[in-house]
Amino acid sequence: MARAIKQRTAVRNDQQPFQESVIRLGGDNTAAFTRAITTLPFNAEIVGVDIFADTEVTEHAANYWTFSLQAGATVLASTDTETGEGGTLSAESARALDLTSTIADRDVANGTMLTLVGTPATAESGADLSAVSLGVIVRYQPVD
Repeated sequence: MARAIKQRTAVRNDQQPFQESVIRLGGDNTAAFTRAITTLPFNAEIVGVDIFADTEVTEHAANYWTFSLQAGATVLASTDTETGEGGTLSAESARALDLTSTIADRDVANGTMLTLVGTPATAESGADLSAVSLGVIVRYQPVD
């Protein structure tokens, strides 16, 4: 069973507020998963998302993962570990997810739960993530 092992919300100087969550996937993680990251404390625009892992997630042409930050079914940002695309997710090295190009989709209402969704390229084919902790940093700014 996955659980958040670290979570904090902060504001650094004049930067946007951010939420950092680290989740340990555990169990048999070769299939798709959804994990809660945070609930937004106010109406906000998502302005940046980073993902990092404590263990390398190696790129592969067919056996790769797509990771996305979602609000309900709306994809806010994503990346993958496909060869020639996102590539290897290096251990202890943050990677910026590609934000959706639709700005209106990045505006998220107060109280919305953000989730990290991991999807293998084909069912049950993703590299085993059972020993991997994934970190997600979500940066956002208030909107009316």
